[in-house]
Amino acid sequence: MTEVFNPPKAPSFGTSKSVEMKTAESAFGDNYTQRAGDGLNPEQRKFTAEWKALDLADADTIEAFFLSHLGFKAFLWKGPRDGAAHLYRCKKWSRDNVSALVDSIRAEIELVHDL
Repeated sequence: MTEVFNPPKAPSFGTSKSVEMKTAESAFGDNYTQRAGDGLNPEQRKFTAEWKALDLADADTIEAFFLSHLGFKAFLWKGPRDGAAHLYRCKKWSRDNVSALVDSIRAEIELVHDL
């Protein structure tokens, strides 16, 4: 069963989303090109999610979730301004010590298309 990522706090403002469509392209003479979607799921969506002011327990909860998924296990998550939850993975994040009792986490969360 796929786990749902429900962080203890919503990501901070400043979280960004990037989308890139994978395409297969061939160039021919006279500047003629032919393009098509590359594969069944050409959409590549990535969020750079930030939690800027987390108490240590909330930061531990988020980091433990990412650690438990080892960078390759997919989880359900509804990104900011997404209409529905989708499958994502997180293989890279950083955790910063802001003050004695406050940390921040910045994570790269990317859409996956699993079978």
